[in-house]
Amino acid sequence: MVIFDSKDVIDTIKLDGNNRFTYKIENLKPGFYTFRHGGEIQMFLLEPGDSLMFRLNTFDFDESLVYTGKGAKKNNYLINDFLKSEKEEKQVFKFCQLSPEAFTKKIDSIRAEKNKKLKKYQEKHNTSELFNKIAQANIDYDYYSSKEIYPFVHYGRNKKKLLKHYLLIFTTTEKI
Repeated sequence: MVIFDSKDVIDTIKLDGNNRFTYKIENLKPGFYTFRHGGEIQMFLLEPGDSLMFRLNTFDFDESLVYTGKGAKKNNYLINDFLKSEKEEKQVFKFCQLSPEAFTKKIDSIRAEKNKKLKKYQEKHNTSELFNKIAQANIDYDYYSSKEIYPFVHYGRNKKKLLKHYLLIFTTTEKI
């Protein structure tokens, strides 16, 4: 297994005698780290004081990934949100057949539900500013990427309608 920080390979970790990957990061910088095993890749959030373990089935990588230990709750929240977003992506493509107004209503509803879930999680757990920023950025990314694909899927090759809609959908007073 290979572990990366945001820029560089930190180390390659081999299985120990108990068939476990064990590694300690010295001088931890809070942030996202990435691990890769075979062709699969996943990210996890580390902050000072975390002692994170995870288990997974390499044949069902993301879907089987479960974190335990200190820092596990936030990482399980993030992986579950990631998996839910993958499923929602298929729904969003179906929603692209709807009118612009109906589409916007659907994705606004998804975003509101995600924000509600995040707020509930934040109220229940002592979350860090870094976690809050990352979780909110994930919600916003899904929302705006859905807005971005809509005109291409909905209007397809009709370039006049596509351009007109593309300009309208991103005309907003909302702070990004």
